[in-house]
Amino acid sequence: MQVKVNRKGFLDMLRGVAPATPRNRSSLPMLQGVHLEARAGTLTATASDLEVALRTSLAVQIIKAGAVVVPATVAEFVKSSSGDTITITSKGASVTLAANGAQTTVEGQLPADYPVVPKELKGTDMRTIGCRKLGDAMRQVIYAVSPEDSRVSLTGLLFDSAQGAIVGADGFRLAVATLKGWPRNQEPFILPHQAAVLALKLLGNDMVLTTCKQGNRRDIALNGNGLTLITYAVEATFPDYKQLIPEKKGLTRLNVKASDLLAAVNLVVGKYKRDQVPVRLETKGGKLRVSALWNERKSLQTVPARGQVKVCYAGNYLLALLSRLTGEITLYSRTSSPGMVVQNGTTHLVMPLYVKWD
Repeated sequence: MQVKVNRKGFLDMLRGVAPATPRNRSSLPMLQGVHLEARAGTLTATASDLEVALRTSLAVQIIKAGAVVVPATVAEFVKSSSGDTITITSKGASVTLAANGAQTTVEGQLPADYPVVPKELKGTDMRTIGCRKLGDAMRQVIYAVSPEDSRVSLTGLLFDSAQGAIVGADGFRLAVATLKGWPRNQEPFILPHQAAVLALKLLGNDMVLTTCKQGNRRDIALNGNGLTLITYAVEATFPDYKQLIPEKKGLTRLNVKASDLLAAVNLVVGKYKRDQVPVRLETKGGKLRVSALWNERKSLQTVPARGQVKVCYAGNYLLALLSRLTGEITLYSRTSSPGMVVQNGTTHLVMPLYVKWD
């Protein structure tokens, strides 16, 4: 293979796909590299950790078509070199990069040994979701996902086309974002957490999701910002989340500024923000009392609010929820039901803790 490529464009390619290379250096050496393929005036770069792959392409001058796997570290040479053009030449697994008088030769890998990543999705039940602000909806609910959970079904985002919803849950929290304008006749699938995180980081807000079935496996591709992310759905059945969403009738209502409540909870939990410190919310005398007890020390804050509440939540989950809310919110609650806040088309639930009240 031999190509001439714009130096900045090539550097952007390498940086674009680099997040898909494994962080663990003890993994397969092949996966520490970037697969380059020159065909029909285009250079395509692909990186994969066997669960998620990233791909991008760039128009180049091809002297000789071909493919090779280069170490991801060649980005350091590309960054430090000068000039507008880099020539990439491979002979077997040996790769030489030359730019403006500077040159380096690295030992790559033969492309035949690289994992197969489909160039495009092919299969049955092909569907596309191209809703505006798809990224916003995913970002609103991903905090509730439990990527390390032993329950495999909770390790990703549920795409429930029947409800037009994207759902995240971990057994203590539930977040449901509704979307308009996507097909309602598609079977539900679960997008892995790692893939969702990378998509939100790299692909922009108006990404397009395509999915199809390959036998018993469902493949997923997300496109945005000139990058394609390819992964496969979690093979599990998501719990029936709809039965957890309570009816507003019979629940108490509390109106409070999200920023005021967030500040109060931060103060009462102190340095235990990552722990399940019980945080009690109770209205007395027209004020909302926010209190926590840790290391036999009680901390109390009061917040202006309207309505009634008497409930207890885990401090870490309450903070994660409040940090995503803005303006005045309405908290629907009951000691035996999940607390519920609805904002910007997203329903947030947090499970209560059962405590003995004074």
